[in-house]
Amino acid sequence: MDFHDALKVRYVYRCDEKLAHQSHFFENYQVKEYVDSGLYSSIYRAVDLRDKTQWAIKVVDKSREYGLLQYPHDVKHLALSQGRPEIIQLREAYDLGSTGILVTQWADGDLKHRNESFRTIKDDYTFRVLAKQMLEAVQALDTLGLNHSEAKAVDFLYVAPEGRIKISALERAEWDSKPNDRILVTVFNALEAISANVELSSSSQSLLESIKAAEMPVDEAKALEKNNVDVWLRSPDITSIQNFSEKLAKANAACLAEENRIFEKEAARKKPKANELLKHEAFSDIPEDVRLELSASQT
Repeated sequence: MDFHDALKVRYVYRCDEKLAHQSHFFENYQVKEYVDSGLYSSIYRAVDLRDKTQWAIKVVDKSREYGLLQYPHDVKHLALSQGRPEIIQLREAYDLGSTGILVTQWADGDLKHRNESFRTIKDDYTFRVLAKQMLEAVQALDTLGLNHSEAKAVDFLYVAPEGRIKISALERAEWDSKPNDRILVTVFNALEAISANVELSSSSQSLLESIKAAEMPVDEAKALEKNNVDVWLRSPDITSIQNFSEKLAKANAACLAEENRIFEKEAARKKPKANELLKHEAFSDIPEDVRLELSASQT
């Protein structure tokens, strides 16, 4: 069976015809459009023909070694978050031989590309609801022991039926008990951009400052940016060395030592954690089960 015929998109995937028939995938889902693709998979929007609900279909090319290795990894990481409302949920998975399919919740928008509805946020209360749900997503990762250091704004998705922001791309997360302070920088940058259209209360401004503390201090960030081998090659201690190989080796070593010094200093710095930020006064009047209401027509 050819996915090109079934999905009507530019990528061709092959699957075991018997497994495909047994799965009833093609009977149950109608793929509507191609959304995006990555190193080993493609994403589509689909409709469940049984109940007319929308779902995201991730199609993994298992004919390639990387896809073959990643498919069970993706299923495992998505499955362990079952029941967590802060994380995009896996509905079901189909192993169809050289193709793997994961059916996950469909998002009506994200904080990067499909972000028109977020730009319509004008009031302080909605801004604080958004901040709360983003921090709850980070806290969920901390609770699960998953470090999602590469998470970007595009990985924060809006699921309209639940009125909630959820984090996605758990396949890129790693088992690590370290808090997700790097994601807090992403949270701050996203909220700061949205705040430009909102007249923030003093508590919201205080909240933003508290989240911003996760960022590397300006001096350290500048030092890291300026730290490179070319700079060290021009330093007095190294320019005096005549042998170029020795000079380059010493410059590389100095560059690495400086980088390690900066990161060690950063690791030792006390940074905010999601569970602490959720105790901020900005959330004192927001119910636990609050919905984030955005215009679905604009997502």
